[in-house]
Amino acid sequence: MRFQADIATQPTAPEAGYVAIFPNGGGLPAPFPNGVVMDAQGRQVACASLWNNPQEGYAIVFANAPGPVWIYLESSPSPTNAWTEDSALHPSLLLYTRIGHATLNAARSLATESPPGQGVRMGLVPMIADAQNRFGPSDDFVSYYTGWLNFPESGSYFIGTISQDGSAVLIDGTTAAEWPGIHGAREGRTGDKGKTVSVTAGTHRVEYFQFTSEGSPMSQLIWRLPSAGKGALPQTPRRDAFAHSGAVRITAAETRSGVAPALFERRVRSYMSFADQFVDLFDLSIATPVSAGAQYNWQFTDGSQAHGPKVLWPIIRGANLSVTLTATNARGSSISTRLLYPDTYPPPADVNDPDARRDYAQALLNRLQGAPAGTSPVASWTPALWEMLPQVIQGGEAKDLLAFLFQHCNADLANLSQDDQKQLGDIYYEELKADKQGAPAILNTIIAAQKTPEAQFRWQLKALDFALFEAGDIAGARQIAAGLRVDTFHGGKNDAELKLIAQGDIERMAGNVDLATQAYTSAQALNQQPTRPGFLPFTGFNDRPSPTPSKDGIVISAADTQDADWRKRAVLQGTYYTEVKNLLDQNALADARDKLDAWALEFPLSKLGGDYTLAEAEYAIKFNDYERAQRILKAYRIRVDLSAQLAEIMQLEWDCDAHLQHPEETKSLAADIKKRFPDLPLAKEADGVLNP
Repeated sequence: MRFQADIATQPTAPEAGYVAIFPNGGGLPAPFPNGVVMDAQGRQVACASLWNNPQEGYAIVFANAPGPVWIYLESSPSPTNAWTEDSALHPSLLLYTRIGHATLNAARSLATESPPGQGVRMGLVPMIADAQNRFGPSDDFVSYYTGWLNFPESGSYFIGTISQDGSAVLIDGTTAAEWPGIHGAREGRTGDKGKTVSVTAGTHRVEYFQFTSEGSPMSQLIWRLPSAGKGALPQTPRRDAFAHSGAVRITAAETRSGVAPALFERRVRSYMSFADQFVDLFDLSIATPVSAGAQYNWQFTDGSQAHGPKVLWPIIRGANLSVTLTATNARGSSISTRLLYPDTYPPPADVNDPDARRDYAQALLNRLQGAPAGTSPVASWTPALWEMLPQVIQGGEAKDLLAFLFQHCNADLANLSQDDQKQLGDIYYEELKADKQGAPAILNTIIAAQKTPEAQFRWQLKALDFALFEAGDIAGARQIAAGLRVDTFHGGKNDAELKLIAQGDIERMAGNVDLATQAYTSAQALNQQPTRPGFLPFTGFNDRPSPTPSKDGIVISAADTQDADWRKRAVLQGTYYTEVKNLLDQNALADARDKLDAWALEFPLSKLGGDYTLAEAEYAIKFNDYERAQRILKAYRIRVDLSAQLAEIMQLEWDCDAHLQHPEETKSLAADIKKRFPDLPLAKEADGVLNP
């Protein structure tokens, strides 16, 4: 194989050279790759192998060369041209780790392998200061750091270590500090584990060995400069104290046979923490440019699969999963398999960041779509994934993920809390509303798939809402309402009220104000009962106090007027409108929806008033659902003679008609505006419609 590489970053010193790391797992020449580097003029460049683990990768360091270089990897029966400390190249800063057999001697043995290989993981690191294993689980592992450290002045340096468990520091091959055994890191923090050594100014080789058997690992080199004085606490040498090799970027890759290379990177973008587990977001991508006509298939050890040159995948840290990439073109196939673990410390993801939510939602969808055939798509999900799911979805996001969940994993959504199920259901329903043709069938499918009467009831309410407000099908809404059966189960909290409110909505939109008022009044009286029985069959409207319509379109029940707190409730209703408006202005649509639901549940009669009508319509407009908003506004306008909000409602209805381009509706509204508000500026626009 050969790779063309451009220089990505320069070394901090010429002798540090450039380090190229190639992922392996079966995709590189076997049994051992032998690296040869050529410059753009075809001249061989000094190089040496740093690492070769057939399950992980291969690394090479090479000297400076003008222009792009070609790195050839040839099959060799044994390691050749391995780097030694006598080399003129000083690669830095490197970290080698190995899982298992955690002792200080085992850590030291990594330095004797030439180059380190089987079972060893490797990478470039910024400094010697780690509080976990960078390359795998943080229990039962050994570490070996090697590089070059710049000592800024000559004199006596304190060289020490902070570690859990044992550690040792070598400067130019001589032990400068050693703290063997199994122990915590506390004593090292006070500068008690080390000694004073005499060092000349300049760059010196540093090696740091460490092991952790279990617990919280710690690997930290510390020093105190001669000029700092004996009373000063030792410090950790920062990144710029070390020499650092340059890096390269692969721009082309070829195999002698013409088969597309199956080499891939496994980068962890970030992580989230749920249910005492870390969920790492893996960005799996081929390590070379895409080969023309090649197809890429990813097969995970749990049976899941994905396709394409790049895929996002969520992995529970420590799950010990591996993935096999198969690259196929007209010349044949190549295969590479690698274990999935974070190569570096991933940063935490913020669920308040929409880009982060989008990435995690896409990763969850990929995992669902790639589930093994014949199994539930969520069969392998842990509590962490279930807990994460509602956190990474907000309104207007992850439509495809929600569609897959509700159309293929309905029964499994019972793993979520009732609140989370409601949240996801509400968000998905907002997405469904836009699909006027397909939504009814999807809603019916979801209803049929529900495993409990309670869940079925909630989705039937959504189907009723769609028929009434989205399709304008009052007869269809009545038919759905007739099938609502709260009395077939011990209804959840507020289910009896929700059924009454739904029936009130039907009558409101049908123009039957008296029947709507009776339904809302019944719901409001039921909601305000101090104690709730667990089982409430609905028997009808007429057993409730008669309502009293007010001049502004708000209906006050007899129970309200007899209650000394009715004025407080009137103020609270006004507060609801202000809160909903503020949330809509901030585009906090999910919170606005929740506030509207709470308002309707506590004060169902508000649905006949102007404030709720405005808030309900403005919420719909936020989703560009002008048809729904127009129906709500028109129903209010037709049934109310005069109210404080009527002019504003007519203006909003006018704007909706303009978006919908319904000329007949606009003419009817224009005539009503001229009749009721002849002196408003809007009346002049109405004139233009009536008398073009």
